[in-house]
Amino acid sequence: GTLIAIPVLIALFLAHEFGHVFVARRKRVKVFDIMLSGLHGHTGHDTASHRHDVAIAWGGVGAQMVLLLLALLVSALVVPMLPAGVMRFLSPVLFVLVELNIFFAVIALLPIGPFDGHRAWKVIGLVKAWRKRRHEPKPMTERQHRDLDKKSKAEVVDLLDRIKKKPDEKQANGKDT
Repeated sequence: GTLIAIPVLIALFLAHEFGHVFVARRKRVKVFDIMLSGLHGHTGHDTASHRHDVAIAWGGVGAQMVLLLLALLVSALVVPMLPAGVMRFLSPVLFVLVELNIFFAVIALLPIGPFDGHRAWKVIGLVKAWRKRRHEPKPMTERQHRDLDKKSKAEVVDLLDRIKKKPDEKQANGKDT
């Protein structure tokens, strides 16, 4: 099983790195290398905006989740129909693509040091900023400013007219002393 699992594990790490590449290219960020060393990989790319950097960081785990879903579908739909001989080959593959995949995704999302989580979890700040911007009032247009000025002037004139009428009404009623 180990001879089958090792190449699948390397493929999983490559899929993770190519997930970064996929998102970087979608964001038009130039990728210049992919490096695997032991149980860690790195995708080198040009400097990206904060938002794009966060998206690129999530790309690796996103690719892993696609593989996880495919492996779970195979486990649920195909495995029950396979003979035992095929399962001897497929079990280590599914072990890597499900159990080890989840383990390495969790490790990758740790919010420390060289792991993707160090950048990926900055998505929380981006979401907070987006929600704040969404609830801020929109700037008024020039027309809205003119309409507000007209309305305000009309309200001030109306208020002044009412103030002027009150003393006159008091004198007319004989209440002025």
